[in-house]
Amino acid sequence: MADGRVRLDAMSDAEYDRFLAESIPAYAESNVAAGRWSAEGAEAQARAEFARLLPEGRATSGHALLTIRALPDGEAVGRIWLWLVPGNPPGGFVYDLAIDPAHRRRGYAEAALRLAEERLRSDGANRIGLHVFANNPGAIRLYEKIGYAVVSQLMSKPIPPAPSGASPSG
Repeated sequence: MADGRVRLDAMSDAEYDRFLAESIPAYAESNVAAGRWSAEGAEAQARAEFARLLPEGRATSGHALLTIRALPDGEAVGRIWLWLVPGNPPGGFVYDLAIDPAHRRRGYAEAALRLAEERLRSDGANRIGLHVFANNPGAIRLYEKIGYAVVSQLMSKPIPPAPSGASPSG
């Protein structure tokens, strides 16, 4: 599938291994930075989440693990992980989108998302969703620019430890 700027190809075994090697630690770091997970054990938690979502690896039914290639030369510039969410009609979900640092700010992410919409539409989906951490304003701006809107908002606040000598019940 191509749009003139990029094409999306199924990941090779080597690309899938690279995806896991980069995405698992990045997902752990994002959850720690967002305050959802503690640093201790975050990578193991991320690894378990990936194993749960992709029990058959890149052959997991309903999931598409794709390499984003710049045109015309086909150089790999990033990756996107899509899920066709079961339902009637089905929906789509972007689990991961990453553009390699050397290739950012060239429109590849936007082009890949548009191709993802086409792919999911051809599979019967009538909507596409994603999760973005609040501490990623660049991604938020991109998603808003191309028509994504907040449909729910999860908020949290850290509770500081009690001062020394204070009782837990107040």
